[in-house]
Amino acid sequence: MKLLYIVADQSVVPSVADFVSQVARKMEASLLVLVAAEKEQTLAEAEASFANVCQTFDGLPYTAKFVLGDPVSSMNAELEKESYQMILMGVRRRQRLIPSHFRLVSQRIIKHSPIPIMLVRDIRGKLERMLVCTGGLDISEPVVDLSAKLATKTGMEATLLTVSAAVPSMYTGMMEMEETLEELLETETPLAQHLRHSAEILAKSGIPAQIKVRHGDVVEAILAETAEGQYDVLVLGETQSQTLRGLLLGSVTQQIINRAPSAVLISKSTFD
Repeated sequence: MKLLYIVADQSVVPSVADFVSQVARKMEASLLVLVAAEKEQTLAEAEASFANVCQTFDGLPYTAKFVLGDPVSSMNAELEKESYQMILMGVRRRQRLIPSHFRLVSQRIIKHSPIPIMLVRDIRGKLERMLVCTGGLDISEPVVDLSAKLATKTGMEATLLTVSAAVPSMYTGMMEMEETLEELLETETPLAQHLRHSAEILAKSGIPAQIKVRHGDVVEAILAETAEGQYDVLVLGETQSQTLRGLLLGSVTQQIINRAPSAVLISKSTFD
């Protein structure tokens, strides 16, 4: 298995490098650290920052490559040369309304990546708990399949989350909502069938999964569950509405990328 860690137009963040190292070790993967920048000074600063953290990758089969040029073009060129299973990239929380140069570059990388891409925050260093967001339809199955394979390789616990539009007025307490979930799973509705099938996919991989249903705004519900459950990785599909390309820039997916307190894995395919 091969992973591609992209550092685009910025210095290497120690905590992000540490998280990437954990992922590579647990997945028993080789790693290419691709540092790409459009300006010579930015590239020089990135090289210096990598020299300060390269010991993080000691013991891993890794190589580092430094490229002066467009990060997206550099990524595409590398993907044409080698077969990688996942891309990892450090991201920052959105702090201003006007997109920074780094944010625009990051969005282009996310948009053009043909394989799963994990966006890593400079926050949490663990790799223990995963939240799998499913839209409740069969189209979300690749998300669950990718999550099962990642959980198997890393040993993470998994929770399935689906969000419905609004809280039914007849349900007010947490216990009632839990009972409602049990009742839901006993029905033959498309949502119930999907949740049962998703749990079976995880179970077959040896991953016992908890199922949760939240009600309300999709973004706020996912972010609330991520924070309250202290998840380390949040998994989203490319088709949360139609396609990730159509969702970027002001979309549900982009809002979660901007605000999530954890790493975010966007499923575009799966891996062996």
